[in-house]
Amino acid sequence: MRPALVHGHFAFIYPTLSTQRPPIYINMIRRPLARLVSYWYFLRQPDTYNKDRQKVSKYVGSTETFDECVKKHGKGCAPEDLWVQIPYFCGHHADCWKPGNAWALQQARENVVRHYLLVGVTEEMGAFLTVLQQALPGLIQGEAGLLEAQAASPLRQTYNKTPPSKSTVDLFHQSQVWQMENEFYEFVLNHFHYVQKMTFELNNGDVNNNIQRKFWIEQVDLK
Repeated sequence: MRPALVHGHFAFIYPTLSTQRPPIYINMIRRPLARLVSYWYFLRQPDTYNKDRQKVSKYVGSTETFDECVKKHGKGCAPEDLWVQIPYFCGHHADCWKPGNAWALQQARENVVRHYLLVGVTEEMGAFLTVLQQALPGLIQGEAGLLEAQAASPLRQTYNKTPPSKSTVDLFHQSQVWQMENEFYEFVLNHFHYVQKMTFELNNGDVNNNIQRKFWIEQVDLK
């Protein structure tokens, strides 16, 4: 009966009615364009964790910049390639993976609120870990301090990552896909701040742990 942790890159799986105890979903997202640029260079440049990338990506060794890729309409650097975080939170329906699908955005937002215990942003990793420790004190204790230290000094960083130019940023900001992905990011960020505020308000004053547990149960209530 020990807790089991399943970690990886997979889209949201809707808990079935036969599930006696729904899984606790936890996730993090990143600003859309920053995520795409980082991933683009990750495939092409070695990093501090794995300097030998020859077996990892066929793009290793390329000296092309993200701006150059955008100018020539290359592979993996188009606005449509931003469509990643919404579909992962939307689920496995085919419409989730259609770039710019409004239904997918709405479904992703609903899943964050109804099914995820906590969704944070990488830009606020320390705050995310602090809230997570309060939400799951039986599972996250001293580990949070270690993770915070790692967040302050990442284990892996991509070498030679050139920030996109203003013209590239402006181009992406004009696209519907970026606007929707950014809307989702801002929604998640605002919801995280709300959960963060409620968590520590419930921990202060004369509020007891039963009320705190009630709040977190409501966060994952599937009814």
